[in-house]
Amino acid sequence: MTAAHWLLGGAGAFFAIAGIIFLLRTVEGSRTPAGDRQTIDLFFLSLPIGSVSVSVGTLLLILSAVIFYFGVPALEQAQRTSRIETLENNLRDANGTIEERDKKIGELEEDLSSKDQKIGDLNTSIGQKDVEISGLKAKTRRQEKEIERKAQTITVKDQEIDDLKDLVRTRDRALERNKTQIMSLRTDLQDAKKEARNAMQVARDIASAENEADLSAGEREELRRVREGIDQINSELDRLALREAPLLEIVGQPAVANYEIYARSLASSDEDALDRGFGLLAFESERFTVENYYSEGEIERLLAEIGPALCGAVNASIADDISIHDAIRRIPSLEKYEGVPEPIRVIAESAYLQLQLQALAIEAKVFVRGYADGERAGWSRPLPLDTPRQLEAHPLANPDLISPLANWRFLAETEPRDIGDDNGEYANADLPNLRGFATLELMSEAVSGCALPGQEPGGLDPQIEILDGKLYGSHTGTDRKARAFVSISLR
Repeated sequence: MTAAHWLLGGAGAFFAIAGIIFLLRTVEGSRTPAGDRQTIDLFFLSLPIGSVSVSVGTLLLILSAVIFYFGVPALEQAQRTSRIETLENNLRDANGTIEERDKKIGELEEDLSSKDQKIGDLNTSIGQKDVEISGLKAKTRRQEKEIERKAQTITVKDQEIDDLKDLVRTRDRALERNKTQIMSLRTDLQDAKKEARNAMQVARDIASAENEADLSAGEREELRRVREGIDQINSELDRLALREAPLLEIVGQPAVANYEIYARSLASSDEDALDRGFGLLAFESERFTVENYYSEGEIERLLAEIGPALCGAVNASIADDISIHDAIRRIPSLEKYEGVPEPIRVIAESAYLQLQLQALAIEAKVFVRGYADGERAGWSRPLPLDTPRQLEAHPLANPDLISPLANWRFLAETEPRDIGDDNGEYANADLPNLRGFATLELMSEAVSGCALPGQEPGGLDPQIEILDGKLYGSHTGTDRKARAFVSISLR
């Protein structure tokens, strides 16, 4: 029970007790003498209500009854109303709380759904990782097997390396022994080369002596004069030089002396090169054009252009006693060039040499021989239209004889040599004679318009012939050349 119930119950009880007391006193006063009523009347008050007089006790009892009858239910009703309002407020609060809880539950459900999705993704990722891990494990197992196999291979290789090291040590010891032997062989080879050169020199001396042995005293005097003249010519040459070549022999054409004409730029101090020979002109690889200067036919056109002036320069050099170098430099048609091209100087000096030899009143015949190096692979090129398909050349007298002397002996009679194939193309085997022919053409062109004093212009008859060419086996630029020789006979 609440405090209001206690208070209302207390008030009702108070009025009920007071009413009873008043009623009891009223009854007791009716029995009291009249003289004593004055004091008791205070308790016997009556209130007139209309025509009825009601005692205070009765009113109090009625009030008490009214309180108990109406007050308590009204109080309870008020309390119930208050409770209802409280409950409604609580319900609203509860509904708000429930809504908030529902909202939070929704958020939690969304969060839970998101987490479920993440968990699903994680499970998927975990599944993929499991597959990858399985693959990696399988790969690792394969790699472990491969490593094991390679380790076994390495072990085998290590053993092989150890065996090879033993073999290398054995070979090193053998190599040291071989080096000693090689050094000894090199010494022997150098000695053999010296002996060969000495033998060649002896052969040259013998050949020279044999050439002079059959000469009369007058012819020997004439030969001495010729050699002095050649020495004088040699001293006047700038690009060319002459050296004796006593081993050269044209069988059936005896000569008192033979010289090689070579370009100083193609000379060498190397002993092997001396044995192999110098050169007059060098040529492009796989071609018969002069090296570094001209395309096919261009140098011939240049010589044809300056031919008359070249002969004039040569004659001026002989008559006016000026150097052939200065005489060539003064040719007007060469002024357009930045310096006189080197091949022109060489060919011009060859013309000067031919005229000077003729002026010595001797028989001088020039022989040219072409060379070629070995090829790395087969090739062929079209022949220029103006190139002859057949050449005349002096063959070796003993082509099957392997001897340094055999390489210097040629037959006096020439033989035809075919150039190129049926398709009009030339190959490496054709180059030696093609280079010999190109050299012959250049030297002939240089003197084609020349003449000795007292001769008509163009009266000089150049005597130039081809010796059968030589093809070397090695691939080197040293052998891409043409050599020239002059064979001298007394008139």
